[in-house]
Amino acid sequence: MTTTSRFTDPTKAVFRNARLLRLQRGWTAQKLADLLTEAGRPTARSVVAKQEKGFKQAVTVDMLFALAHVFEVPIDALTGDGPLCQNCNDTPPAGYQCNLCGLTSHPSR
Repeated sequence: MTTTSRFTDPTKAVFRNARLLRLQRGWTAQKLADLLTEAGRPTARSVVAKQEKGFKQAVTVDMLFALAHVFEVPIDALTGDGPLCQNCNDTPPAGYQCNLCGLTSHPSR
């Protein structure tokens, strides 16, 4: 029996959620990199971009704590799979697409 868990790929969850939090705040990848560096976790913009696209190695504990500090959120907000889009709660109205998550709801027929 195979089960699917939100912990199957924690790195993907962390960087997906970090991207959503970054976009909600209107921050560029450079701004996030600068804030992480100021928080004691030197990070280049290219690293942020690669992490968000899944091209970097597994998330480290120090990066997880730095992201939580910079976004001022509990670690659960980064590791969990709960809704982060405050406008649509990850479910936009029928016929619309969420600017944060890209989800499109189709009208009922």
